[in-house]
Amino acid sequence: MESIKLPMVTAAALSEAAILKILEEFTQTGFSIQDFCFLKEGLDEATLQGWLSQYMPEGMDDEDDGFVSVRVKEERQKPGPKKQPALFARKLTS
Repeated sequence: MESIKLPMVTAAALSEAAILKILEEFTQTGFSIQDFCFLKEGLDEATLQGWLSQYMPEGMDDEDDGFVSVRVKEERQKPGPKKQPALFARKLTS
């Protein structure tokens, strides 16, 4: 894929087609926003983030952000009498 050279990019300086091409390249690389902007000298992180939220709002949820989704299952207890806490010391009777 041919990379677009970017001399100090602003949203007003590029057409929608050029922005979509940059976003496509970003999604294919798998880089973080920070890393991609570093490699694309002249592309500001805030600009890329704005383009992503404007042109690809549904793709933001699926982005691999390094976290894993976990579904917590509530622990079920068996029906029956409640357990009394065990004492760790004995009461002495005189």
